Amino acid sequence: MAATPNNTLRIVLVGKTGSGKSATANTILGDKVFASRIAPQAVTKTCQKASRKWKGRDLLVVDTPGLFDTKETLQTTCREISRCVLTSCPGPHAIVLVMRLGRYTPEEQQTVALVKNLFGKAAMKYMIILFTRRDELGDQSLSDFLKDADVNLRSLLEECGDRRCAISNSRNTEQAEKEAQVQELVELIDNMVQNNQGAYFSDPIYKNIDQKLRQQEEHLKKVYADELQNKIKLVEKEYAHNPEEKEKQIKLLMQKHEERMKNIREEAEMNIFQVAFNMIKNLLSGIWHTFCGVGACAPESRDINMAATPNNTLRIVLVGKTGSGKSATANTILGDKVFDSRIAAQAVTKTCQKASRKWKGRDLLVVDTPGLFDTKETLNTTCREISRCVLASCPGPHAIVLVMRLGRYTQEEQQTVALVKNLFGKAAMKYMIILFTCRDELGDQSLSDFLKDADVNLRSLLQECGDRHYAISNSRYTEQAEKEAQVQELMELIDNMVQNNQGAYFSDPIYKNIDQKLRQQEEHLKKVYADELQNKIKLVEKEYAHNPEEKEKQIKLLMQKHEERMKNIRE
Repeated sequence: MAATPNNTLRIVLVGKTGSGKSATANTILGDKVFASRIAPQAVTKTCQKASRKWKGRDLLVVDTPGLFDTKETLQTTCREISRCVLTSCPGPHAIVLVMRLGRYTPEEQQTVALVKNLFGKAAMKYMIILFTRRDELGDQSLSDFLKDADVNLRSLLEECGDRRCAISNSRNTEQAEKEAQVQELVELIDNMVQNNQGAYFSDPIYKNIDQKLRQQEEHLKKVYADELQNKIKLVEKEYAHNPEEKEKQIKLLMQKHEERMKNIREEAEMNIFQVAFNMIKNLLSGIWHTFCGVGACAPESRDINMAATPNNTLRIVLVGKTGSGKSATANTILGDKVFDSRIAAQAVTKTCQKASRKWKGRDLLVVDTPGLFDTKETLNTTCREISRCVLASCPGPHAIVLVMRLGRYTQEEQQTVALVKNLFGKAAMKYMIILFTCRDELGDQSLSDFLKDADVNLRSLLQECGDRHYAISNSRYTEQAEKEAQVQELMELIDNMVQNNQGAYFSDPIYKNIDQKLRQQEEHLKKVYADELQNKIKLVEKEYAHNPEEKEKQIKLLMQKHEERMKNIRE
């Protein structure tokens, strides 16, 4: 470790794409320096830095791209890590892992693992966990939120000495509040630096590269000084008989020299970039295979039969990864807070659940499902929840709605689509709609504009779904009237899809088989319940033969209980 040579505080932001690194950088810098917007793929493509004067000191912020978001190559990862090291030399005072409030994802775990593999576990003494979207906590404190954290997040916080804070980068957050957040963050960093004996992080990589940077700077200073002297000599010779012009030309040369000297650091970084790259690549090559994710299995097609809608119920199944906003979307459709929906460190929805509402003369049945790939669920758990989903949506859903947060089309969402196709066949895609949550984050951008930058996987998915897509806002700040208008638009989209599917809901051998068994079981239960009722009525008639009034009362109670049982016969 090394002591701080000057008053600059160097802060490196790491984390997955869409976590809010660039927006956080802008909050720290007090201005919109870096491009930050909601997008279907990474906005920050390469490492970038900027600084500001803040209360008599310089804050240098290094913003990094997500390194595991699109199966980046070893070359790309090495290039960006090299840039990060060069821009934060001689070493960062703080490595800030930026996470959206929610689950500690595999991608974030990979980022931490990469930091430890490259720079050693000692780097964790310089790490702070920064949660974005603080406004989503509502009345909950960050400490309350973290009480439900899973074992991985708790372990990470322990490794980081429980250094964490939450920040809001929203455009609705006042600048004064943002500055107060910067104050809190800088105080947290200062306390950490103090605990680290006033040191910034340094290791053999940083030391080696910093030494080469300094040598390169000294070399360039000498080269620039020699060049300046040679040019001055030429000017003195050329304008020997014109002192005024000579002085003017020498002044211009001095100005250009000063400008070059200001940028000497950047030129030194460019000149030794390849040295840094080779050093990082040598270290990463041996462990890179451990960071490569495995894609979803290729689905097979299957012939299916469709079925016409037997009644006026519209069945909607919501699928997607944990934290995408399925339960909040279900509540918007249902017009009430039926399902538990809140920001949490792990899945709130643990099991498949359903509810319905009357809407403009028809029943809307909404099936809310848990994320099936969020915590490496066992085969048993996945099978159990898919079974519940099929039972809850029998004889078949009219719409399979893939709920995604505006942003990147993640591996987990791709796995969900692959699972639907593998289980129910490609024809199920004729019944799929892509629904993006956090519509308010689009700002002045339309959904169509947002999707222009979509990556090849998302474009392919939209094509498979017949370009059926919609964006919704489930925010507590969204008026109920606006939410109902959103439901109206979504229903129109579903109705058009059902019409294109000849008025059919989705059905295949799985649904048909289960629906048949459900009907058989219902008929069996009806007979059992009817027999039980008749037997109980006979006993009542016998017991109260001499008390007609009580007999009638008891039979009426039996009939009410029977009707209640019949209502719940489906369950």
